[in-house]
Amino acid sequence: MQNLVKLVTRNPAMLIYLDGRRSTKYKPNENYARELMELFTMSIGHYTEQDVAEAARALAGRQLDGLEAVFKNSRHDAGEKTFLGQTGLEDRSLPNSYSLRQNYPNPFNGATRIDYGLPRRAHVRLELFNSLGRRIRTLVNAPHNAGAHSIRFNAADLPSGVYFYQLIADNFREKRRMMLVR
Repeated sequence: MQNLVKLVTRNPAMLIYLDGRRSTKYKPNENYARELMELFTMSIGHYTEQDVAEAARALAGRQLDGLEAVFKNSRHDAGEKTFLGQTGLEDRSLPNSYSLRQNYPNPFNGATRIDYGLPRRAHVRLELFNSLGRRIRTLVNAPHNAGAHSIRFNAADLPSGVYFYQLIADNFREKRRMMLVR
């Protein structure tokens, strides 16, 4: 159930349909929180209006980056919340799952940033491939602690074109496309 809720809160369709992308710490979207609870977790009548308000505060900060749902800390209410009678702070210090973000900027000219997240310590390989699928270089090949990581990739020695980068950590493997423009 916990994984389903995480997937739903990260789904761009939910953010668009329920206007969750406009939810901020200053104006949390209670409709988004209510629908999440009614449709995917507790059903109608098993929570209070205060639970809805606190869930909306907890969910605030998600928005769209293209068609990807992302979390913006600056839009999130990190304060203490009471939900279903339990009071506490959220722990956002560690990612909940492995992730590989789209490089930024993309397309890029010269250098770009690649971000990835690890829910636990793992040996990480981040590899770069050309458009034919040949590995050009290994950007990272080392153990990393759990948390958010970022590398700056300098492509000064590569020609313009489409490239792919792949993150491998434990059983997780994800590949993304980037475009170098000179």
